[in-house]
Amino acid sequence: MTTRLLSALALLALLAGPAGGQETRAPNTSPEARDIFRTVMSPFCPGLTLADCPSPAAYDLRDEIRARIEAGETPDAILDSLVAEYGQEVLGNPSGTPLGRLAVAIPVGVALLAGLGAAVFVRRAVRARWEAPTGTALMTPEAEARLDDELADLD
Repeated sequence: MTTRLLSALALLALLAGPAGGQETRAPNTSPEARDIFRTVMSPFCPGLTLADCPSPAAYDLRDEIRARIEAGETPDAILDSLVAEYGQEVLGNPSGTPLGRLAVAIPVGVALLAGLGAAVFVRRAVRARWEAPTGTALMTPEAEARLDDELADLD
């Protein structure tokens, strides 16, 4: 029983450790540096942000960014230098490339056209429902006579 309890406690202690690799090397990371880590795509681990990349090169880049922030460099300047060194892909934002602009413009255009089509459809449906057909009476002469009789009975 004691062995199981100790094993469970040891497992919990391991699981409760730091989740991100960068925090094990520098737990006092500034908020600006953490923001950069979360927004910049890792040039070393495709599809992962710099915060999630376990590569030793990513550790080094995070340390470099921390040092630059501590030296007083602005996050925008750091991002600009990362783009210059690794390319626009490091920002994870494809809108800076022609293909990326097209990838953003197509869904926006489709949404606008769908909204316009829906507005035209609703307008026509409402207009058709409320407009009486031309050349036809709303009531037959028999129905009008019956209505007049019932109204007269109410008086």
